Amino acid sequence: MSTVLVTGATGLIGTRLCKKLEERGYDVAILSRSRKRKLETPVYLWDWKKNEIDEEAVSKADYIIHLAGANMANKRWSNRRKQLLHDSRVKSAQLLFKEVKKRSNDLKAYISASAIGYYGTVTTDKIFTETDPPADDFLGKTCHEGEKSADSFKELGIRIVVIRTGIALTRKGGALSKMMAPIKLGLGAAIGTGRQYIP
Repeated sequence: MSTVLVTGATGLIGTRLCKKLEERGYDVAILSRSRKRKLETPVYLWDWKKNEIDEEAVSKADYIIHLAGANMANKRWSNRRKQLLHDSRVKSAQLLFKEVKKRSNDLKAYISASAIGYYGTVTTDKIFTETDPPADDFLGKTCHEGEKSADSFKELGIRIVVIRTGIALTRKGGALSKMMAPIKLGLGAAIGTGRQYIP
């Protein structure tokens, strides 16, 4: 069975994705900054800040799913934080590309997470499609640069897939738990008309 190497595997989406891949018979391996996590799947170390990656992880991969990136919602966006949000997506993808290019392995596809932030944060009635240009704000530029990093794999003849996700709502964490907090305290109200700008 094919081996799928996943970055960002301990996040909300990554955790569920790894489980689903294993249920379907894929061999899953994880790139992580720490081996301390108690995971059943093989864990390889990497550190995009130091430009370090376990070569074995990439050489064994048939597919790479790149979900890594600092959490957008859990801290205030200072200039330093914005730089981390950008670099954790773009520089990590560049490190993966450099390693894949060096190894010349038979990678079948590179799948990269992006976000609907690509289209910007303005309120509008417009329905966006994948052919719309990126917004000229921080999120739009960050998503666009992350996607350009994914496009690099085309020059190696590798199929790329970029998925622009919206807000993940689940009872297992993420945005919903933050939205539910005031409601559980009896401070909740109607969030909107049901026609507000959210996918």
